[in-house]
Amino acid sequence: MDVVFQHLRVLIRCMRLLGIFGVQRRRSTVDNPYASVGAVKIKFVIFFSATVLGSAYTIVITLLVYNVSFTERFDIYPIVMTTHIVTLCVVLCILPWQTYGRNTHLAAILNVFHRNEKDLIAFTGSASNYGRAGRLATVIVWNGVLFHVFFHTYYIFETYNFAHGLFPFYLVCCLIMYEDLATEYLLGLCDCFLLIARIQLERLVSIARHSEIEDHQRELRVLFYVDMNNRICCMLRDNLCPYFGPIILTFCAYVCLEAAVCILDLFDVFSAGNNSILQMLANVLWPLSNLKKLIILLLYVEQLNAMYANMHVFGNLRVLIRCLRLMGLLSIKRHCGADGKPLFGTTSYAALKFTGFFIATVLGCGYLISQGSQEYDVLSQKGAIWPIVYVVHNVTFSVVFFVLPWQTFRQRYRLAAAMTALYQNEADLVKLTGNGTNYRIVSLLATVVMWNGVILHVFFHSYYISQNYSTGNDFLPIYFRSWLFMYVDLAMELILGVCDCSLLIARLQLERLVGIAKDFASSAETDRLLQFHVELYGKIVNLLRLDLSPYFGPIVLSFCVYVCLEVAVCSLDAHSLIGSKDRPIMAVLANIMWPLSDIKKLSALLLLGEGVNVMFSVYEDEFIPLYTVSCFFMYIDLATECSSRYGFGAIG
Repeated sequence: MDVVFQHLRVLIRCMRLLGIFGVQRRRSTVDNPYASVGAVKIKFVIFFSATVLGSAYTIVITLLVYNVSFTERFDIYPIVMTTHIVTLCVVLCILPWQTYGRNTHLAAILNVFHRNEKDLIAFTGSASNYGRAGRLATVIVWNGVLFHVFFHTYYIFETYNFAHGLFPFYLVCCLIMYEDLATEYLLGLCDCFLLIARIQLERLVSIARHSEIEDHQRELRVLFYVDMNNRICCMLRDNLCPYFGPIILTFCAYVCLEAAVCILDLFDVFSAGNNSILQMLANVLWPLSNLKKLIILLLYVEQLNAMYANMHVFGNLRVLIRCLRLMGLLSIKRHCGADGKPLFGTTSYAALKFTGFFIATVLGCGYLISQGSQEYDVLSQKGAIWPIVYVVHNVTFSVVFFVLPWQTFRQRYRLAAAMTALYQNEADLVKLTGNGTNYRIVSLLATVVMWNGVILHVFFHSYYISQNYSTGNDFLPIYFRSWLFMYVDLAMELILGVCDCSLLIARLQLERLVGIAKDFASSAETDRLLQFHVELYGKIVNLLRLDLSPYFGPIVLSFCVYVCLEVAVCSLDAHSLIGSKDRPIMAVLANIMWPLSDIKKLSALLLLGEGVNVMFSVYEDEFIPLYTVSCFFMYIDLATECSSRYGFGAIG
């Protein structure tokens, strides 16, 4: 074991004992010391055959044991239990397939980490501290051992007096415990790999931000940074994800069904009046242990994503971008250009997605208007203004619904150009100063926007179901209309959130530009800084005027008109509810919160837009005088040079 993996030797040895570690270190000193174990095909065939036989045995024994209870119960328990056992067998069969069938991916992961640490030692003269990874591996091993000692004792105690005998069902329990312990160690190994990648990225960032390295080593430092960063990215994408991805995917499905089975077992225990503390504790600890595995994995993934978010401008918006992609409102993706620099371009089959989404929008708007026209007579009884307001409100909502796919598809190149410009601006700032911009406030804003939308729409979803569930046959039509309104509102929340974050990124870059402008007087490279300021300032102005405004402008304009009519409708509804005898608090609260949420979206957009305008005015106040003084001194230097060379007199 080298310096990287010597802290994981306990975990690796336990995985070898379980037969789920198909890589070994070669004795020869080569650049890629890790390779597949000997006779890997024979071991794979043996291990895979054993798991297939064990899975078949588990299914047969489980169906025989629960045959009586399945025939006596007509609830969901037989379906859940059968699906749970089948999913368990899928997880069992996928273990040898991944650990031996794709062990080349694991060897590539180990070789990349080994090479990275070797390069870091050669570049800095010191080794990385992987003590955190060692402590994590130790906790994982002992947690698995103690947990399975408890369940081993529990299963022996439960199956000792079993009607079908101890051995048949106990063997099934051993297979279940083996699967759980194997996934515990495999996901633990994935956690350790993510932590090692984070430690190496932290050292890489500290090297990139080191200010004491001489100028002649800057190019070498940049090349080292780019090479190792790309190496880690490729390793995560091409090796770690294909190796652990199918295991995690199937284990997630198993965990959901396992939790359902444990909840049903607990319900049976309480219904039968059985006060077995050990049985209740086992049915609580088992799903919690599985959830713990996934939660720890997600935490380490998120920490690694945060490391890349600090190095990538739009990594802070990944939550909003993923949500918009799920809603079908984002048709761009990141890719590499001809020179290897990251760019943003259109996604595959964007035209086909737009066609399907636009047809769905037309059908939804037509259904909404037709349903609204049927309620015209009912609304006219409330007053003369009600039908007019509702009809205009539905038409305006339909316009907003049409604008969403039209702008997100037709103008997607403008958003891609704006994101590319902001990314290149950050790259230029890092190249000039050696330090990246702190976009933590952008990440905070994106998180607030996402959670605000989720919490509000969970509330309104519950409200619409509770209000309309008692309407009988009219529930589905009314709920579908409510769902259309909630979809558009959530889409506007996320789209305007992306606009807010883009404006905030532009403002942060302008703030750094102003800070650099203040150092003109003490800088010896005034000409280069002056050219940099002009170029970056022009890029930000162009992306705001030529890219962001055409993309978000029609959306914001139509949404402003819709919000005005939405406020009118909610005000009329709230007034009629307050004047009624019942005065339902939930309905009044919903009619107040909905327009306030829409006004909040526009207010945040206007505040951030005004913040960018203020930065432009500050930039002009700071930059124009310095630019004038710089030009004056350049003129003095040029005149002095001409006077000394050609014998001119004093300047005049």
